[in-house]
Amino acid sequence: HFAAGEELIHQGDEADHVFIIIEGHAEAYVDGQRVGDVQKDEIFGAMAVFTREKRSATVIASEPCTVMVIPKEQFLSLMQSNPRIAHSLIESMARRIDLLNKEITQLRQPGES
Repeated sequence: HFAAGEELIHQGDEADHVFIIIEGHAEAYVDGQRVGDVQKDEIFGAMAVFTREKRSATVIASEPCTVMVIPKEQFLSLMQSNPRIAHSLIESMARRIDLLNKEITQLRQPGES
């Protein structure tokens, strides 16, 4: 359980767990800049597990949150044994990539490549 304002994960930390918000809402920050939301039932923290990099963002509870914490090895095993979880994660990442692509397109000035 996390109170509003508490960090769920911290940018730069080792990635040894994956998280799912069971209840509540959180926001993601990179270098102090808000970059997105984490909604109920959303898996987060998986990107760093797959890339074996440090956490790329800090996630802070914007309201009280109940979070399921899954150890990295258990999550990877779960992904192999339950394709629905893998599908859900891929769908979520694809939506995020699409949103980021749209934001980049809007930021570009006419005439830029």
